[in-house]
This record gives sequence, structure tokens and C-alpha cells, in this order.
Amino acid sequence: MQTFNIGELSAQSGVASHAIRFYERKNLMPEPAGTQSNYRRYPEDAIARLQFIVNA
Repeated sequence: MQTFNIGELSAQSGVASHAIRFYERKNLMPEPAGTQSNYRRYPEDAIARLQFIVNA
């Protein structure tokens, strides 16, 4: 399964990175897996979830 960093997820979904972080704080998006260097890594299904949130 492919994963994305927040910039890649933003580009793929069309949702700004600050909005993605906001959705995480509001528990609309699950907390992503972290790497050893504390980077967020999002699964492929995060794109569809973001598009659902934006269109809701």
C-alpha cells in the first residue's frame, strides 16, 4: 500500500495541508502513522476520506 506525506496528500486530494491538520485536530481524520523522524504518513484511503469531508 502506498503512503503519502502531508504535501503529497494535499496535492492528490486538493485539500490544503493546514486544513488536513485541522481535520485531524477535530478527529475527522484518524491520526496518521508516524515515521522514526516524526513525519506523518497517510494511507491511500485518506484521499477519499478527505474528499468526503470536504463535500459533506
